Amino acid sequence: MKTRQCDECRAILRDLDEAYSDTWTSAAQEFQDAWVATYQMIGGAEQDAACAEELLSNFPDRIRKFENESAGGSLRIRGAFLRKLEHEARTGHKFRA
Repeated sequence: MKTRQCDECRAILRDLDEAYSDTWTSAAQEFQDAWVATYQMIGGAEQDAACAEELLSNFPDRIRKFENESAGGSLRIRGAFLRKLEHEARTGHKFRA
């Protein structure tokens, strides 16, 4: 597969990068802690798994709160990702976000 990029490709990548970054920085600290713990659990030690389990055990009660707080960021990411897919389909350009 040949990869090409144009100005629109680069603009979409910037939009995706900014959307992910803004969503992360506006997320609650408890969500960030749980995310990092889950990431560290991949290929990690038993201690990492225990830490993730502890952090995530309280999380289900807060899922709705997080979903409401992050809805704008999620919609922004979704919109940029859809623009990426549409652009790839229209132009044949392939790029990774």
